[in-house]
Amino acid sequence: MKIPQLIWFLILIIIQQSCLHKDKNVTDSYYVASTNFELIHEGDSAYLCYEREGVEKRLKLNIAPPCYFMRRNGKVQDYYFIDVEAQHVMLVTNTVATKAKKEYFGMVNGEECGNKAQGIILEWEKVIISKKIFSGNIYCKDIGLDNLMFWGIAHPEN
Repeated sequence: MKIPQLIWFLILIIIQQSCLHKDKNVTDSYYVASTNFELIHEGDSAYLCYEREGVEKRLKLNIAPPCYFMRRNGKVQDYYFIDVEAQHVMLVTNTVATKAKKEYFGMVNGEECGNKAQGIILEWEKVIISKKIFSGNIYCKDIGLDNLMFWGIAHPEN
């Protein structure tokens, strides 16, 4: 009985240590509300690692790496919606949109764009990766998105 508990404990330590590992491939980071966020590229998966109040956690993103926070005018787009518990809502995108798809949407200046975007919600007590994934368009990491997309992440039932 004690061996399975020890194994789970060791697995938990290994998972937590992966966020702390110095050689991790951090593609982007953001600090807000006493929380440090890092987007990690590991093999063919992307992760959100975050540290808040001394506790570190790692959550898997459901979009392909490498991933970046959406920015407008050089600043991470971060919205607050008073009617829900979303203290901060951010979107991340990948950069795997093909050249043909970027040209189709009028992006011809070498912008780094992805074919999917996923939300991160910082509530008062927890961090949530949205189930909703935007696709069917391109999402350029330095061009930004309309705040209605952030509203859609904060209000998934609508």
